[in-house]
Amino acid sequence: MNCKMTLDLRLLEILDCNLPWYKRDDIIDVIKESPRSYIKIETLLRESAQFEHYLNDEVDRLDSIAEGLFTQYHK
Repeated sequence: MNCKMTLDLRLLEILDCNLPWYKRDDIIDVIKESPRSYIKIETLLRESAQFEHYLNDEVDRLDSIAEGLFTQYHK
């Protein structure tokens, strides 16, 4: 195993540690060219995305539209 491959694997392990955001960003910048990091990057994305927030925003937006349509047609 060459040095670059070993470094990538070790950095992927370190990402599981409790690190400040700026250290995580530095590590991600280093491993972003490694095909091995794809699953880890996707996992970090899924864990950091606030799907509930987007879901609520979409529900609120559609609720407002539906309410506007309802009042428009039931005057």
